[in-house]
Amino acid sequence: MTLLTPTTGWAGSSGAKNLKQIIEGEGEESGLLVVLDAGDSSSYSGSGQTWSNLVSGAGTDFYRGADGSAGSDDPTFNGTAGGLSESEYWSFDGGDFFQEVTSAWGDDPFHKDNATFTLLAIHWPVSGSGQGLFGNGFNSGASFYLSIDATKAYLTVRRAPSANALVADSGSASHTTSAINFMGMSLDEAAGSGGLRWQINNSTDSDTSTYTSPTGSNASHAFAIGAIDPTTNALSNGARVYAAAIWNRAIGASALSSLYTACKTRWSSLP
Repeated sequence: MTLLTPTTGWAGSSGAKNLKQIIEGEGEESGLLVVLDAGDSSSYSGSGQTWSNLVSGAGTDFYRGADGSAGSDDPTFNGTAGGLSESEYWSFDGGDFFQEVTSAWGDDPFHKDNATFTLLAIHWPVSGSGQGLFGNGFNSGASFYLSIDATKAYLTVRRAPSANALVADSGSASHTTSAINFMGMSLDEAAGSGGLRWQINNSTDSDTSTYTSPTGSNASHAFAIGAIDPTTNALSNGARVYAAAIWNRAIGASALSSLYTACKTRWSSLP
C-alpha cells in the first residue's frame, strides 16, 4: 500500500502555507512574477538543479549556480522536501547564487524611468558588507541591485558604469544577523517622495524613489538571487534564504506590513 501525502501548502497537521498562498491570502497576487519557497516541494523537490517558480506562466525559474549543472557555486538545500517549516532553506558559502533560467522575464524595467516593482525575502543575514540579495548588474550600466550588510538593506540603480540613478538604504529599518528576517521593498519611481518603502521585520522606513537620468537600456547582466549579479558579491558564508517573491508593481507600505504579519504564521521565529 502506498500512502500519498499532499506536498503543496500542507505540512502534517500544521496546515502551513507556502509563500504564494500567504501572498494570495493577503490579496496581493496581482503583478506577481516570481515566488520561490525552499519548503514547498513544488518549488524544490529535494534534488535537482532548479528552484522552481510557483507562479504559473510568469517570471522565471532559477538555476542553482550559473547553469543547470552541479558546481561549486550551487547553494545547498537544507531540511526535508515539502516540510514547510523553518528547517527548509538554502545555505550559502560566499560564492553561491541562483541565476535566472529565462532572460527577459520582467526584470528589465526595474532600473528604467517609471519603474514599479517589489522584492520580498525571508532570509538569515550574516555580517559582511555589500552582499547581494537580488540584482542584475554591479559596476555597469542598466542594472539594479539590492544588497545588505550586518544591519541594513541598500538599493542601488545604475544608469551607466559607476554612475548611479538612485542609491537608498533602509534607514531606521534594520535586520538582525544570525536570525530569520523579513525584508520587503516596494518602489514606485514616479511617486518621488515616499515612493520607496521598506519593511524590515516590524520596522518601516521610506525614501524618495526618483531616478536621476535613468537609462532605457535593458539589464546588463543575468538576474541573480544571493548575489549582486552572477559574478559579483555573493551572500557571505553562513547566510540563508528561505523564500523570495518579486512583483512588477509597487505593493506599498500597507501590503508589506500585512505580508510581514502573515509570514509570521509560517516562520514563527520572525521578530
